[in-house]
Amino acid sequence: MLAVEAAVRAYARKFQEDEDKWATVGLLHDFDYERWPDPPDHPLKGSEIPAEQGYPDDVIYEIKSHADYLEDCPPVSLLDKRL
Repeated sequence: MLAVEAAVRAYARKFQEDEDKWATVGLLHDFDYERWPDPPDHPLKGSEIPAEQGYPDDVIYEIKSHADYLEDCPPVSLLDKRL
């Protein structure tokens, strides 16, 4: 997770995007994997936690979009596609 955080932060810098937001998404995108490793629980169940904590909808979407088996959350933003 730390490696993904660093990688997407570098992409954010390259594309002049919000480094902190990108780093947060990179850090959180797989936080639930050990608890719910099987699709579609990962990342659907895990994404409920940051949603309950008040993270913005776009961050929740970006977390879900890294799962290519979720047809209703295709990667559309620069961050989605880099994650």
